[in-house]
Amino acid sequence: MIYAVSLLVVVCAVQGWLLWRLVRSMGSLGRMEERLTRCTQGLALLVDTSESGFTLISNELGRLSSSSRRPVNGKVATRRIVAAASRGSSVADIAANVGVSEGEARLRMLLRNGGVSAVAAEDGHDSLRA
Repeated sequence: MIYAVSLLVVVCAVQGWLLWRLVRSMGSLGRMEERLTRCTQGLALLVDTSESGFTLISNELGRLSSSSRRPVNGKVATRRIVAAASRGSSVADIAANVGVSEGEARLRMLLRNGGVSAVAAEDGHDSLRA
């Protein structure tokens, strides 16, 4: 009989200990669920922000690509470039006004006038003068 009572006490103690561990793990599970909810909300905010940023960038790229300039005749462009260079405009301004790259503007000036000189501009880059 004493063995049965002592066995019953041991079984109750083990069950109490297991119940205590279960309650403790359920509490930590609640904290884990709260953290997971916060991470999910943060990820949703990040995705929404990225999606709106990509949409804005694609809209801007679409707007810029749709407003393309019509191609300029080569001789007309060369004449414009040489005339602007003789007035003292910078290569960047000439290229922007004519609608060509700075390298192409420099090349057209060099091909048109064999004696084009390079003059240092205030921004540290060379500009071509006819």
